[in-house]
Amino acid sequence: MSLNIGFIGVIGDEIRNAPEATLRTVAGIGFDGMEGAAAVAKALGVPVREARARLDAHGLKAAPQGRVAQDQSEAQWREVITTAREIGSRYVVDYYAPFDSRDSILKTCDYLNTVGRLCADEGLTFLYHNHDHEFRVHDGEVGFDLLLANTDPSIVKIELDVAWVTFGGGDPVAIIGKHPDRFPVLHMKDFAHLHPGSPTADGKRDEAVFAEVGTGVVNTAGVVDAARKAGVDWLVIEQDRMNTMGPMESLKTSFALLSEIVG
Repeated sequence: MSLNIGFIGVIGDEIRNAPEATLRTVAGIGFDGMEGAAAVAKALGVPVREARARLDAHGLKAAPQGRVAQDQSEAQWREVITTAREIGSRYVVDYYAPFDSRDSILKTCDYLNTVGRLCADEGLTFLYHNHDHEFRVHDGEVGFDLLLANTDPSIVKIELDVAWVTFGGGDPVAIIGKHPDRFPVLHMKDFAHLHPGSPTADGKRDEAVFAEVGTGVVNTAGVVDAARKAGVDWLVIEQDRMNTMGPMESLKTSFALLSEIVG
């Protein structure tokens, strides 16, 4: 399986303000697709199916589509699932859940299994996107390990954010290698450095200094190698906050560096 390279966020303003021109630009850069591609429908003021046709015209695929959340109703989950199918995505994403205690994690796992089954019934794959807080320890167990152990691997996969794993003290290369079937999509981002005085910067998310992919502390080359061995589908570039570059320059730089590593 080849590694598709997509993006999420970063150039959200450009998509909203000049959707057609921006799609043309990212296709020209070489991107394979866009996560959250249904946003194009809103930007263009057209139905989701028409937005899919516009993406197709630029040779862009729909990467994962979000978002579902634990506090939503089943009707809202199903609405996101329908949107994902209409835009042509294979994946539905939950981008955040609290991991406050062992009990709360187990309740979250029950919810993830429920939505995972709904997605599977519609021929889609459900993903949970991590941050760093999943790597805190509860009653002697790492929250992320509880997540993997208490969700059905056939219907709940992980959109592994390799930078937040690193930020939380984990090793994304080792995690992918240990559970190669759980991570069909990776969020590729980087940090210029971790918080001074802390090996992981846990709890310092607002102070994190982001960097273009492949220029910071994340083992990007190791992640790409592990992704290729695991049969990962998508590498999705994301940068939560700009640092020294503007959004489009940042996206171009990250794509060029990641593409060079992917080969």
